[in-house]
Amino acid sequence: MNFHNLKIFIDVAELGSFTKAAQKNYVSQTAVSLQIASMEKELGFPLFIREKNEISLTQAGKAFYDDCSHIVFHYNHAIRHATEVAKGKMKIIRVGVTGPGDSVFLPEIAAEFNQQYPGVQIKLDKDTFYGIKNKLKRNLVDVSFNFAYDLLSETEIMVEKLIESEVVLLVSRYHRFAQLDCINPIEVAHEKIIMVSKDYGPANFEHMMQARRMDGYEPILELVESAETLLMYVEMNQGVAFVPELLFQYNPRHCKTVRLKGSRDTNEYVISWMRSNKNDLIPLFIEKAKTYFQQLGQSADRKEPC
Repeated sequence: MNFHNLKIFIDVAELGSFTKAAQKNYVSQTAVSLQIASMEKELGFPLFIREKNEISLTQAGKAFYDDCSHIVFHYNHAIRHATEVAKGKMKIIRVGVTGPGDSVFLPEIAAEFNQQYPGVQIKLDKDTFYGIKNKLKRNLVDVSFNFAYDLLSETEIMVEKLIESEVVLLVSRYHRFAQLDCINPIEVAHEKIIMVSKDYGPANFEHMMQARRMDGYEPILELVESAETLLMYVEMNQGVAFVPELLFQYNPRHCKTVRLKGSRDTNEYVISWMRSNKNDLIPLFIEKAKTYFQQLGQSADRKEPC
């Protein structure tokens, strides 16, 4: 079965006639009948009820038609879209994102970028730190926002530092730490720490583990598969989490951040791209992101060490 067969089937279903479908596709009625019969044999069930001069879809045929019409629609859309890109009528930049923190800044960066370059389409691809790195290397995304740790060993990936954020403790409003603004890091030693799994980003995981050991304890971990799940666990007061203060979005009604006395733990946030990627939108998008984060750094509260 191929795409042409699907189109013939859809035409027969919509026109209610083998003859009209044959005329539309400039083939004989016999050819159309043979194609439909071949499809039914391959599928193992009839698509049409044939009654004298009328045909109608079987229940299975209706279900098949619904899905096939979506396939053909998206196929035709993909051709039009790719044709516009090939002719230079539409340009695309694919941006890799990794978690809820991206919603803090990406809408503003994207809106300002589109205002300056209105013909550009921004496509988002959300994945783990590790997944986005691999998509960068395969040119499935053009640029990505990420923490630096899982990228530093990749010589073919270019990295531009955007901002360095202090790591703070995220707790539920019901947690005993929520009444405090600052604690000693060792006070977290007996807390369950919610952390995304090592598969999400091995180097980032190791950095977080090493930071806890430098604080003087071996962390008690509850591993989850995404930053969104991490946030939900903290909101439900099932544990605490270490997050970059400037880069993690949370609801202040449900959670609060607590600073750590004497801690030097920070997360370096970067934008990255492949050296070999020739998309001419990449430097323009990077410049817009850098401008945003420069302003963010200047406007961020200058807090005294706790």
